[in-house]
Amino acid sequence: MAVNTRAFFLLPSHGTDSVGLGQRASGLHPEAQPHIIWGQGTPDGDRSPFTDVNKGSIYMQVNGTDDAPHLWVKNDEAGANDDWVSFGAPSYAVSEEYNVDNGAGTTEDDVILVPDRAITILAARLIFTEALGSGDAEGALFRMGTAVAGQEIVASVSLGNSQAVGSKLDLTIVSGVVAADGMIAARHTGVATTVTGKYKAQIAYI
Repeated sequence: MAVNTRAFFLLPSHGTDSVGLGQRASGLHPEAQPHIIWGQGTPDGDRSPFTDVNKGSIYMQVNGTDDAPHLWVKNDEAGANDDWVSFGAPSYAVSEEYNVDNGAGTTEDDVILVPDRAITILAARLIFTEALGSGDAEGALFRMGTAVAGQEIVASVSLGNSQAVGSKLDLTIVSGVVAADGMIAARHTGVATTVTGKYKAQIAYI
C-alpha cells in the first residue's frame, strides 16, 4: 500500500497552540485535543497533518485492503512513519511441529495459547516445514478446539498429500470465539506408514 500524499481532518480544527493543532477547552487541559484525520494510503509520519497532531490522534485509511485493519493511532512524536501504529492488526500464534507418521491413530496434543482476554480467531492454517509425501499422508488428521481433542474451532480435517515445504493449508473456522483464559488446543492424529512430512498450525487473532 502506498504512503499517503494528502490527508484531511474529519472535524474542523479550531486554532492552534504550542502543542499542535486543536484547542484547549480550558486551562485545565494539559495539551491540545487529539484529532481524527482521514485519507488514502498509510500514514506519512514526517508530513503535515501527521506531524501536527499529538499522540492519541487517529487516522482512518479509506482505501485499505478488504477485511484488513483501517485505523491507525499515533503513539509517538518522532516525525516518522512508525509513529503511527495499525489498530486492530491481528496477532499470531503457532503450535509445536508435528511429524505426520508418528503412528497409526497416535495423537499428539499441543496448547497453542491461553489468552488473558477474550479473542476472536480470524484465520487458521497448517504450514508445512518438511515436504509432505503422497499416498498414506492423507490419513493424518488435524483438529483444533477449546478443550483437548476438541473441534469447536476447526473440525477434523485431512492433511491431504504432496505439500511442498512452505506451502499452507487454509482451515475452515467453525467458531473463532475464545473466552478469556480459554484454551486453544490442537491435536494431530498420525499414520503408521513411513511418510515424509512435518507441519505447524498457525492462528491469526484479534
